[in-house]
This record gives sequence, structure tokens and C-alpha cells, in this order.
Amino acid sequence: MKESNAEKRRKLGDLTLLEDEWKRVRLFNNLLELISFKHADNAQHAFSAGTRPTLHNALPAIEKLYAEWDKASSKPRYAPFQPALIAGMAKLDEYYQKTATSDAHVICMALNPRQKFDHFHKYWGQDLLKDVEKTVQKKFIERYEKMQTTASVSRSVNVKNTKKSTRRNCDDTTDSESDSDSKLVDPAKPWLNEWNMYKTTRESVPDDMNIVKWWGLNAHRYPTWASLARDYLAIMASSVSSERAFSSAGITISKRRSRLKGDIVEAIECL
Repeated sequence: MKESNAEKRRKLGDLTLLEDEWKRVRLFNNLLELISFKHADNAQHAFSAGTRPTLHNALPAIEKLYAEWDKASSKPRYAPFQPALIAGMAKLDEYYQKTATSDAHVICMALNPRQKFDHFHKYWGQDLLKDVEKTVQKKFIERYEKMQTTASVSRSVNVKNTKKSTRRNCDDTTDSESDSDSKLVDPAKPWLNEWNMYKTTRESVPDDMNIVKWWGLNAHRYPTWASLARDYLAIMASSVSSERAFSSAGITISKRRSRLKGDIVEAIECL
């Protein structure tokens, strides 16, 4: 509908975008598609889930997003939006630095059988890699010792006793085989065998398999690692799913909950 008032028409005309301004709008739209719809959405989906472990994805997702925003901010075509990109990168770095106060992120990454320590090898450098391995190893040793019924009993003694029992039942077991197997365990570090076995073994994990299921199937191979997985993989990377559950719980008067009695509705509303 055409405006009849000349003064109002003039003011509306002043709001019309010029060609240069339209170019900036199109450029901004391209930037949004690059940094938001593509990379930001991927980062959010990487560690926002309520039915599978996602904490192992948090640090790689933030690092990837930061790198993409940094790349965009250095391009001359996006110079008008550089302050906004820098501000966004500063906020990402703020959250990234907060993860240093917890060991959970790096431990969960090590507990991902598809990657293990590969991300640290590739992106973090040798010094930080050593720090990560030291951190994870400390937790591993603590859990191993906790799982032992008697801390003073070394694994080498258990292996030798097992070999002796096996020789009594199987005549074809030779002394050389027993000696060779017992040497696999360092008496001073009985935990080292399992640590190295997991660290150096390339696992075959189907793409559609949840890593929780994988640990359930492989707990007998890596009992100490599996114990850590039960504790750490349950940690949520974000509060999105819990907030959604809390919000939906507040919707008490609806067709889906028509059978709730008055006292229950009142109690839920008070909560």
C-alpha cells in the first residue's frame, strides 16, 4: 500500500539500502553461512546430545571453530566484520581456557577408542602431549590400584600362579611359554601392560557403534580403562539436554499429561 503522506514517504525512502549497502548485506550473509550455519552448527551438534557421550568432542570442536573464525577474520573481504569475529574468538577462548581446570575433557578424549591420543599427537605438540599422557596415566594408575584387592600383590605373581595352574591341567604348555608370558608384565608397574596395550592397539570400531557399547564389549580386555569409561563418559559436554528436560517437565497441563491429578500438578508447578 502506497504511503500518501509526502513526509512519511521521504523518511521511508531514506531507509532504502544503497547498492554498496546491499553488497555488504550479501557479504554478511555469506559470512554467516560460513561461520554460523556451517561451522558453529557443526560444533554445537558435536557436543550437544543426551543419548551418547559427547565430552570427547568438546575441545576438538572448539579448536576447529576458533580456527575457522580466525581464518575468516584474516580475509580482507571480511574486514568490516573483523571486530565481531575477534569478539567471538575471545569468547571461545574464554570457555576453552576454563576447560584447563578439569581433567575430564582430555580423559574422555583418550577414552574414545577411535582416536585415543591421536588428536594430541597431531595438534598439541610433544610438550602438551606429554602433559596429557601424564594426567591420564595418573588417573589410570589410581583406578588400577583402587581395583586391586591387595595393592602389595604384583601382577607378575598372579601371572605365574595362573601359569602353574594351567600347567597342571594342560600337558602341552611348556616352561618357555610361561617364562615368555610372565616377562610381559613389569613387577614394579603391573598396570603398564594394560596401559600400553590400549594405547598402542588400533581398534576397529564400526561407524554406527556407540562408544559406550564398545566399552561394554571390550571391558574384559581393558578392565581399568573400562572402569574409567563408566565414570567419565557419562559427563555431559553441555547442559542443553538437561535444560530441555527441565523445561518440558514444566509443561504439566497438556493433552499428554491429562491424567495427572491436581495434587501432582500442584507439586510439579511448585518445583
